[in-house]
Amino acid sequence: MSVRHQLKHRTMKERIRDSIANFPVFTRVTAQISRLGAPIFTFHRVLPGGTPWSDPGMVTSTDLFDSFLGFITGRFRVLTLEDLVLRPHEHRKNVFPPCAITFDDGWLDTYTYAFPLLMKHSVAATVFLPAHFIGTTRYFWQDRLWIMLKDPAVYEQVRDLLPKAARVFGWSTSPGITPAQLQKFLAARSSLEAEGFVDWVQNETKTESPAARVFMNWQEVKEMRASGIRFGSHTCNHVILDLLSVEAARREIEQSRQEIESALGERIESFCYPWRQYGPSIRELVRDAGYQMAVTTRSAVARRISDAWCLPRVGVCSASLANRFGSFEKNEINFQMARAVMRSYLR
Repeated sequence: MSVRHQLKHRTMKERIRDSIANFPVFTRVTAQISRLGAPIFTFHRVLPGGTPWSDPGMVTSTDLFDSFLGFITGRFRVLTLEDLVLRPHEHRKNVFPPCAITFDDGWLDTYTYAFPLLMKHSVAATVFLPAHFIGTTRYFWQDRLWIMLKDPAVYEQVRDLLPKAARVFGWSTSPGITPAQLQKFLAARSSLEAEGFVDWVQNETKTESPAARVFMNWQEVKEMRASGIRFGSHTCNHVILDLLSVEAARREIEQSRQEIESALGERIESFCYPWRQYGPSIRELVRDAGYQMAVTTRSAVARRISDAWCLPRVGVCSASLANRFGSFEKNEINFQMARAVMRSYLR
């Protein structure tokens, strides 16, 4: 389909997006705020287009990621998060405003697909590792559940097991059966309980654990580090810290840092809160553990006055980069930037 045809058949949403993204005031304000602060872009998985996963909002196709890097490097100086936060005065006189790129979770595809593209564009990044998943065949509980429920026979079994599960786990109500309903229900509980439920379902349905490795190993981490990629902590077990005791939360925060430092032989400066959740007490634990910065999933542009242990980021996935025809659309990222700029000043 030609570009002219695509422009002629834009939806009303796309016309509004393009108008906002190209509005002169937003263009000027975005450029100015980029010099006062910086966008920190965050990714999760980078996979070939069409690869299914439990949460499509976590996935960016390789083609779109490649296009994103080409777009960003023409407008920003891309730094590691550590350089951006700890050495801000070094970047003020550069012709391009600074930004950073981060990856959560340490997925194998960060090494297999994202890393070569970062090197192609000479771009640095920071990757946050859940230490006890690295070099293992573990899966996050929500992904194990999604894989099980893809099997229609298992789906039926799980639906019939939910009343029993409510009794076993002491729930006052049974959760919904869809993966999204179950994930929302379980995400409100401790990670230990969610893991326990998935283990119980797997045992009841006689389902085998997935065997394929989905997280990087330490050799891959070291290879990326040797090429300039930085690493931070994402706890040991990717848990909801607010639902743990103070001692358990402190252990997740401190031990993960110690293990990554031991593996890489260098100081780890940055932390990423799992599950989009953190409170004042967790922030204090992270700061007291010696981290110099921590990132959240709050969508805004990081400014010089931002709390270094509650840094906002701009989430990126295929849906935020592509038009409805699946092609890279610069106005999508411009719109995300404009929205992040507004949030950083209206908050």
